[in-house]
Amino acid sequence: MYFKNGVPIGYVELLTRDGVMEVGFNLYYAFRESETAWLYARLLKIFHERLGAKSFWIDPYQIGHENQEAIDSGAYWFYRKLGFESVSPKLRKLSASEEAKLAQPGYRTSPATLRRLAEAGLLYRV
Repeated sequence: MYFKNGVPIGYVELLTRDGVMEVGFNLYYAFRESETAWLYARLLKIFHERLGAKSFWIDPYQIGHENQEAIDSGAYWFYRKLGFESVSPKLRKLSASEEAKLAQPGYRTSPATLRRLAEAGLLYRV
């Protein structure tokens, strides 16, 4: 669990093998504001420095595979903006295409495309 001013605001689950750490991150809904990405990045920094993680893996469920809440929130883009990339070359191409479209004012990735992007996990290499 992690805390802000002594109040629990979320939890993280970690599994590690050979320097690759699978991270399940949950920030309680009431605390999901602008500090989420900053907090997540700080946690990964701690895991890298203190636990020796060389890369971080995000399970497809975290980004929307069979998880409607992740689709609704656009969780894929939360992780992508932090530098995570799909382990699938095909989905990296789709992501690049979507990123170009996001430069257009008012464009939003469709739920169907987010589901496709969630077909494979994400990886961040330190």
